[in-house]
Amino acid sequence: MSPVVDHYFDIIYGPNPASDYQFDVIVDSCVAKVFAIKRPGVDEFLEQVSKHYEVIVFTASLPEYANPLLDLLDPKGYITGRLFREHCTRVGGFSGDFYLKNLTLLRDDMDLSNIIIVENNRDAYMLQPTNGNECTTWRGDPWDHELFIIADFLEKIKDVTNVRD
Repeated sequence: MSPVVDHYFDIIYGPNPASDYQFDVIVDSCVAKVFAIKRPGVDEFLEQVSKHYEVIVFTASLPEYANPLLDLLDPKGYITGRLFREHCTRVGGFSGDFYLKNLTLLRDDMDLSNIIIVENNRDAYMLQPTNGNECTTWRGDPWDHELFIIADFLEKIKDVTNVRD
């Protein structure tokens, strides 16, 4: 099975002694310094979930920004695939544009019975809502335990035939 995940870290706009990562990103010929803090439990989440699932990150972020962060976040190679903004469908809404993540991009045979998207934005998976597992948006809380809860849930359903049931 493949969980598709997207909310592992929080970006800080400016220097912060609590940041786990600092790196430069070049977008449109401009260099920006990025400071990022890992969500609590992300290392354990990746290790535990990768034992039973193919882990793919599907983000609306640009690859120029997401790739360096994912390289730092996953030095052991638990993440086996990466999809970015260019793989999303941009749509307009009442509060501005947003990006849809079409899970059929992950499978040639269109069988989504064993694909779960763990996503903090329900609109992002509206094309396949029964494949979604909504998680909270992380805002830097050091006591957050959401990834532990999701990892336990994924462990419990690892042998189901159809994740949408």
